[in-house]
Amino acid sequence: MASLSHSPLAAAIVAAALGLWIAGCAGDSGSAAGSASDSDSGDSDSGGDASSSGSTSAGDSDSGGTSTGDSDSGGTGDSTGEACELDLEVDVLRDLIIDLGAVTETVRGGAGTLQPAGFLVAPGYSADKAVIYAAALTEACGDAAALDPGCDAGRCWQVACTGVAGEWSVTTWLESVPAQAGDFTFSDLSAALTFSDDSAEFTFQITSKATKGPATWGVSANGQITAGGFTVVALLPELFGGHETVLIAASEGEGFSGELEINGVSVATVGADGNLTPTGACY
Repeated sequence: MASLSHSPLAAAIVAAALGLWIAGCAGDSGSAAGSASDSDSGDSDSGGDASSSGSTSAGDSDSGGTSTGDSDSGGTGDSTGEACELDLEVDVLRDLIIDLGAVTETVRGGAGTLQPAGFLVAPGYSADKAVIYAAALTEACGDAAALDPGCDAGRCWQVACTGVAGEWSVTTWLESVPAQAGDFTFSDLSAALTFSDDSAEFTFQITSKATKGPATWGVSANGQITAGGFTVVALLPELFGGHETVLIAASEGEGFSGELEINGVSVATVGADGNLTPTGACY
């Protein structure tokens, strides 16, 4: 399994995310809602590929001997079998990692308590202008309050003061669903970015659900942006139906690291360029 060094907070994110998975919180993503109004943000486009996923398994025969073939019951595969083939277009996850790296650089360079920003990226959804800058605030956030939402080019956002002095959040979502992005059809896509001057760190959450052919690319991700880069733990509950699938990734300097786990087994590692290389391990 690839070694990935995280800060204590990043480790806590990983533990919390996996705990949510075990508790059975995988499933459909929540829908984001909002209302349309004018704004000055940029446009977006989409990209990314995905494919249907699956697994192969070996069963035992009931003749008394051992066999690598199917049992004589006529079924193929069961819960005791192992799946070694990673039938997945890993480029979709590579693009997500690279997009998060780009978002990290942009947000760290321009967002602040008086200049709130949000972003929209997800597996299968990649925007040239992923980061959305809301209108600059005239004073720092004080009491808990939500400002009027804005929309542009199919994307909406809303700035809110959380009630913690100097802390704000920006929630972004697709204006209407289902929405088409290349070969992907999104039924849900939203993200939230929170920032506080006290910590000088951003936290974010991404929720999406999309299909491409028979494959479902839903994601529930939690991450953090710091001076050193980003860390993210992304749960992919429907990509390999019934199998716990987690992408753990981080940016380190100008490169990336991480791994893709299925049922706790590292099935692919993240290279410095963001590409995923299958390990050949069975899950």
